[in-house]
Amino acid sequence: MNVVRILQFNFFGGTIGLAQLSAVRNSQVRAYISARIQDGTLNTTDALSLDGNIFSHFTSIQSIESFDPKLLHTITDAFREGVRWAFISLIPWTALAAIAAIGLRRITEATPSTDSPSGSAGEGDEKDPEQNRATSTVASR
Repeated sequence: MNVVRILQFNFFGGTIGLAQLSAVRNSQVRAYISARIQDGTLNTTDALSLDGNIFSHFTSIQSIESFDPKLLHTITDAFREGVRWAFISLIPWTALAAIAAIGLRRITEATPSTDSPSGSAGEGDEKDPEQNRATSTVASR
């Protein structure tokens, strides 16, 4: 039952993360293109060739190559900045996960008692598995 809950959080976290990444990236790309139009780096003819929706032109990697080299450079820079800010936007989630992980406790395994009928002689001391590994390593040399 607990594994199912963990998987649900995993899927939920992945969905939220991807939605956040794409929203931030798209927003930053639009902002970058708009800033290049306003500062005059990108002229109005190039801006009109984008038809206001830069994402409708990208059906594949090869479709990007059809743009003018100057426009291609601007688009590449826009996506570079968009992806950069998308990953920066994940830093608060990382901090939240680190804070939540501080409260985790060590999970101990229940070991069978040596007095129980299922325990057999010669298995070694189950109370300290680290010592058993060290002893078996030394004995095998």
